[in-house]
Amino acid sequence: MLSRGVTLLTKREVALTVLSKLLYAMTADMKGSEEIKASHQTILKEYVEKNHGAKSKRKENKFSFQSIPWNNILDSIASGNPFLRRYIESDRFSKTEIRYMCAMLCGLSGKEYGLITESRSHYNISWSIRQKFGLPPKTTNLRIFLQNLSGQEKDERP
Repeated sequence: MLSRGVTLLTKREVALTVLSKLLYAMTADMKGSEEIKASHQTILKEYVEKNHGAKSKRKENKFSFQSIPWNNILDSIASGNPFLRRYIESDRFSKTEIRYMCAMLCGLSGKEYGLITESRSHYNISWSIRQKFGLPPKTTNLRIFLQNLSGQEKDERP
């Protein structure tokens, strides 16, 4: 999406980027979603490039990163995802692990997840998920593993 690292973005830019990734994940199977995504990416890129480092001369509504219900958004996406719903129903994974897996499936990085949830233990969450799937530590990209596993499940459905 954007080429700059997440640590170089403002809180507002991180929020927009993360919300965009979540939107893309929710609309992935919708007809015409590629046009929506391309249009949205153009708008987001223009906003970030135009506003990066520029302070507004007029007072805007105070932006509150913490007021975005990140956990509710992730829970909603996870409950609508058949792949994740299977793990929710199995009680094998904690709510935090399900949210983390949801974020990974939506294309978020561990840093982005840590920023939106204010979790400093996303490495521990990743380790726990890997352990439950029987993966050796740091041998496989967890996001790619989950996306592949999710894709295989789609292919196996009638």
